[in-house]
Amino acid sequence: MSGICEIFPEDPSCAVEEVEPEVVEEVVEEAEGEVEEEVAEEGEGEEEADAEPEMKVDNSEAAAKAVADWSSLKDMSSMADMNPMMANLSMAATTTIWMLHGALEAFRYRSKSTYYDLSEIDGGTNWFKI
Repeated sequence: MSGICEIFPEDPSCAVEEVEPEVVEEVVEEAEGEVEEEVAEEGEGEEEADAEPEMKVDNSEAAAKAVADWSSLKDMSSMADMNPMMANLSMAATTTIWMLHGALEAFRYRSKSTYYDLSEIDGGTNWFKI
């Protein structure tokens, strides 16, 4: 789906705030001896890091929404494959059927004596004939 910012990127409401990059301290290369000591110290702290596992995040709602969006997109893509002429043919068929129905109703044979016989119930008053 396109937003207003994709159509009018120069619009002031679409301006994006510039984020200043974080200042990273320069790391001075150390001598080989000092690097080995740091590696040994890091190995000792690994046990503590393993003790507290990171919290698991439940992304099932986001996944369900993504699947639903994809399914609706997939269903609508089949509509794009349809032949545009089918709409015209359907409209022509509908109007032809209604025209034929009207002509058959207007020009069929009806005798005046038996026209209202179907609306009579149990020999009572025939309200359609009145």
